[in-house]
Amino acid sequence: MAQPLLQPLVQPLVQQRKQACSCLEGVAFRVWAPHAIQVSVVGTFNDWNASAHPMQSEPRGYWSAFVERARIGDPYSYQLSTDWGVHQRAPC
Repeated sequence: MAQPLLQPLVQPLVQQRKQACSCLEGVAFRVWAPHAIQVSVVGTFNDWNASAHPMQSEPRGYWSAFVERARIGDPYSYQLSTDWGVHQRAPC
């Protein structure tokens, strides 16, 4: 089966440098996406709504967000807006 055309574009956008850590009352998310224009964390904690938790840009291509309602173990993903369109990684 042929790979989707977007697959080669998505892979370089987000490497395997993603993190989620448990904090006092939620989860802090951080992802490396140097080519992204905007990144959101989506999951069961926000009904997979990309506008609910936009991430903040950090130096060197990292993005982060703190989500109070999230818990370690909740399924989640990142939605990236890039010059090539909007991409969503498979749930983690």
